[in-house]
Amino acid sequence: MESGLRVLSQRSKVLRNFRATWPTITDMLWRGRFLFYDVALLAYSVQVLRTYGIGAIIRSPKICLIALPWAGRACHRLLHFLLSIPVLPAQLIFNHGIFAKMFPKNFESVNSEMKKYAVFLQKNFEGIPVVISTPDGVNLSGMFFLGKERGAGTGSIHGPSIIRFNGNGEAWEYIDPGSVRDYVDQGINLLVFNYRGVNESTWAPVFGSQVLGELIGRYTTIERDGIVLDCMSVIQYVVKGLGVKEDKVLLLGHSIGGAFSLQASVKHHPRACICSSRSFSKLSCTVREHAAEFLGVSPTSWIGKFLKWLGGTLVHVTGWELNSVEVWHKTNGFKWIEFCKKDHIIPVKTSLYEAAGGVESNRVLELESLRGDNHNRALTIMELREHLALVETALSLPGTSKQG
Repeated sequence: MESGLRVLSQRSKVLRNFRATWPTITDMLWRGRFLFYDVALLAYSVQVLRTYGIGAIIRSPKICLIALPWAGRACHRLLHFLLSIPVLPAQLIFNHGIFAKMFPKNFESVNSEMKKYAVFLQKNFEGIPVVISTPDGVNLSGMFFLGKERGAGTGSIHGPSIIRFNGNGEAWEYIDPGSVRDYVDQGINLLVFNYRGVNESTWAPVFGSQVLGELIGRYTTIERDGIVLDCMSVIQYVVKGLGVKEDKVLLLGHSIGGAFSLQASVKHHPRACICSSRSFSKLSCTVREHAAEFLGVSPTSWIGKFLKWLGGTLVHVTGWELNSVEVWHKTNGFKWIEFCKKDHIIPVKTSLYEAAGGVESNRVLELESLRGDNHNRALTIMELREHLALVETALSLPGTSKQG
């Protein structure tokens, strides 16, 4: 009875709504750098028109003085957006805004299924729906699971907590229920969430229009920066909103989620624990690896080689690069890498494991090479035991101790 009341008390303390703030003024200014560029370009265009006159500009090559800078800006924004489709297809598959209008039948069936899964997780695992608002006005959908009582410091919203960062085609509604049970039964809190544009993680409406809000939001914040800001906001929710100590937070990132979590934590939460599971060293390396095959071209042909070069170059030019190996060495918390030699999405040569180098043997979990999909498959029983042992060590649960 007393235990039940304690659980109810802790559940009542979970923040259902949380508004994140800009970590620093520098972060806010960096996010708005393209808007500053637009304002400067607008001022420049007005000055050119005043100098030469509208008529003279239209009838002469001088129109290029205005047209080319604006065309360059539009091309950069468009290319970044187009690249985000294969990089983060979840925004297309599970979208409530622009893409939902384009594919209404597909959206209706997927949306119905996701609601069913969300209700199942809430009902059977006592999940608590939460909404985390980012500093730029995106409402992120998530669900919080309170860890069971297991010694001091667990069974509490302030206790050891895991934040899961999804891969590029995932949504939290499709999380394996067994994974929730694995962590909650160990007395660990679990927070799952969707990136902006995925299912119910939507931009705030503008003039009552969800689509207009999304269009303005996408223009003002490029996708790469927006996802990193989402991750920063979720970490802030756990550390500041729920009051969990930074070194009691584990950032569990799968695939591209591992890269996003690293980018979000290195500046403001370097002491957080990190598990990078089946992730890459650099996004550009992964894009080069798959660019030709993605377009159905032989990677060994001259066209394939050109596409590899073009894909890697576009990642840099459009601002999509995620350099995980550079950031990995700047974090100070307990961390480890999980990888598989037969991963068809992140092969060893492009993996964070290969690029990080010199990682202590006890900080690497090599997954077994099985038949079929080794990138998204669930962990085997033995792998899960090793994974949970690392989780317990990282979060210093009762009966464990961190090692240097």
